[in-house]
Amino acid sequence: MDFVSGDGVGEIELFLNDGTGSFTYDKVIADVGNTAYGLAAADFDGDGDMDFVSGNFDGEIELFLNDGTGSFTHQTNICSGSPCDVGQFAYGLAAADFDGDGDMDFVAGNGGGIIDLFLNNGTGSFTHQTNICSGSPCDVGNTAYGLAAADFA
Repeated sequence: MDFVSGDGVGEIELFLNDGTGSFTYDKVIADVGNTAYGLAAADFDGDGDMDFVSGNFDGEIELFLNDGTGSFTHQTNICSGSPCDVGQFAYGLAAADFDGDGDMDFVAGNGGGIIDLFLNNGTGSFTHQTNICSGSPCDVGNTAYGLAAADFA
């Protein structure tokens, strides 16, 4: 397993595992502008390799599609042809198949503590869903930094 890391100037870097748990810096994949906050990896386009989404300071979420060789195509207008935007600070991101349709969706938390759902249409384009907690916003109070997705109950 390899990993990506986002930094305070907006760069996302790729680190490759040699198979023994030792990592080597490979390259800067992209620059998302002012601060790369949340990152979540999943096979968002269904081609068998791991892609990832990244949130930034401005609240925008961008998709990076892996071609299978560690090269990524940067996608910005992934919410019905527009940028996915959660307001300011797209901090926490977590990926899972939330609607059970076989493709990977994600949740995103913002600086105001609100968590939104982004449903994958099967091709790496997403529909932004708000008011996902019994018809109301999911509000954790102050700043939704970290999110994790699993079948907890």
